[in-house]
Amino acid sequence: MLMDSCYKAVLNECIELVIWASPSINIGEVDNIDLHEFEIYRKVFKEKFDAEAKNKQEFIKNTFEFARKSVEVICKTIAGAFGTKTNTSNIK
Repeated sequence: MLMDSCYKAVLNECIELVIWASPSINIGEVDNIDLHEFEIYRKVFKEKFDAEAKNKQEFIKNTFEFARKSVEVICKTIAGAFGTKTNTSNIK
């Protein structure tokens, strides 16, 4: 049972490395990496993968913020074009 759980843990680490280093390292190359290099590769590619994920999240957040502000400006412009007497400067 312990052998099975250790094998699964190592296999999961190999799969994670392949996912993190997607175009650079494939599953066949993982067999030829020694343990010390394996740990270094995991650390480096994990940091790179996390940084890219964070950048994607930040880009999506900024895109939605830009879209929200754009819709706000369009609504204010339309309201002003039709002579609406409401106070559109307080729209948030």
